[in-house]
Amino acid sequence: MKVAAVIVVYRGCLESVQVFLDTGKARKRYEKVLEEKGTSEADMSYSDYDITLETDLLVY
Repeated sequence: MKVAAVIVVYRGCLESVQVFLDTGKARKRYEKVLEEKGTSEADMSYSDYDITLETDLLVY
């Protein structure tokens, strides 16, 4: 099964993993998490957060 996930890491520690069956829903959640954490894709290198959208994960 192919899924998408939003992964949040704060200062090197895993904070959350949210898995979605729909890539569109994952993308919306990714954008919302960026907004909640007060960062953007461009500012990610200056942030304590590493927020990743993975769209092609395989689950067996």
